[in-house]
Amino acid sequence: SLDNYSFLNHLHLNLNSENSVLVGEPIELSEESNSDNAATTSLAYNSNEAEYIAVWDFVTDRGRTVTAQRFSSTGSLIGESINLSQSANINVDPVVAYNNIDNQYLVSFRVQEDPALPFNSSVGQLIEADSELIGQNFAINDAGFEISLLHNPEVNEYFQTSRTFEPNNIIFSQQISAEGDLIGSSVRLDPEEGDHAPNGEVAFNSLDNQYLATWRRQEPDFAVEGRLIDADGTLISEVIEITQPLTAQGATPLAPISTEFDPINTQFFVAYNLPQEQQIRAQLVDADGTLIGKEILLSDGFFDSFSTSGIDFSESLGIYLLTGTNESGLFGQFISASGNLLDDPFPIADDNVTFGSSVIANDDLQEFVVAWAGADATEGVFAQRLNPLNLFEVVSGTHSEDFLVGTQSKDFIDGRNGV
Repeated sequence: SLDNYSFLNHLHLNLNSENSVLVGEPIELSEESNSDNAATTSLAYNSNEAEYIAVWDFVTDRGRTVTAQRFSSTGSLIGESINLSQSANINVDPVVAYNNIDNQYLVSFRVQEDPALPFNSSVGQLIEADSELIGQNFAINDAGFEISLLHNPEVNEYFQTSRTFEPNNIIFSQQISAEGDLIGSSVRLDPEEGDHAPNGEVAFNSLDNQYLATWRRQEPDFAVEGRLIDADGTLISEVIEITQPLTAQGATPLAPISTEFDPINTQFFVAYNLPQEQQIRAQLVDADGTLIGKEILLSDGFFDSFSTSGIDFSESLGIYLLTGTNESGLFGQFISASGNLLDDPFPIADDNVTFGSSVIANDDLQEFVVAWAGADATEGVFAQRLNPLNLFEVVSGTHSEDFLVGTQSKDFIDGRNGV
């Protein structure tokens, strides 16, 4: 349906310099007690309570601990921080997903030095919307690297993909009930031949009740691969080669892979970067796994190596927000649904940002929120609200094509009707 975009007949770049995409000042989420060497932020938006939750890990006397902090849609902290780590000494790389059916969260993270679990296992912790923990940490599987987690409201369960390290790099999926019970066993997603790492993000196709999982193939060459999975866990496609072999193109191995679903155009957006070239590229993938068009160059030399650190799609606006870093700080880039760049990258924070920012779209307010961990003098965890409509003004139009006028005379956005 195009009804979600009925008010956005045309978008123009608003060149009024007084109007910034940033809404207010950065929100400091951490305190002195939970900010030491903080890293790996993840965000979720609670549409029932109109608030957010952020999770991250930080250094303690024991090792590393995972914590969470709620904050309102206007940026005020809600309650105290929530300690999520229990028996393990090392708890890292948390991700969070929101369950809008039961109004609760699931946080999944990697643990080491837990006497009851294999090294580098993934564990979960359920949290009520009011910050109360639901039960204890529970084991998910022994694949704790590059965890990607989402909630499927159609069946009211969580779906996770992640990677093992020893003795081999293997990509697994795992279904988890709303009560925190494992549904069946972990399912291997990548081919048995070759080596596959890192794991990429998994995205949910809400129209067909399916997932697209992604990862990097390392042998015999480097490429982005993926696979379609039914909500019941059944593999419904062969392995999809999302990129051509990158080594054959003279490119270096690619780094983190971000995957999102656009329900308006019924397509996935897979973004990845080539570290040595300092390029960020993307590929549109149809819901049936067919590649749409050619590979898209999103950035060439602007963002640092390994800088593909956050992306999300706003259904209400029909655009993506990509974040990344360079020596000047953290930047954002708006991208149309068809992969066109919407003007230039813009600064979000001038901090020395540690690897790993996160992005979440708030379709209720037509905003995005970005979270990151600062380093050096700005050590801690921060969030920033962004309102794209401060940059793009709505202009009435007479036809279905969106367009934007910015640094170029014509810069088409195909967000509503696709191409």
